[in-house]
Amino acid sequence: KIPKKEKADLIFADTVAMIKPKKDKKKS
Repeated sequence: KIPKKEKADLIFADTVAMIKPKKDKKKS
């Protein structure tokens, strides 16, 4: 069982991981 805060952090990290590559692609 994952605590709510931990789950939110995982979702946040997942979202950031998806957004970051898109930004990097635009730069280069």
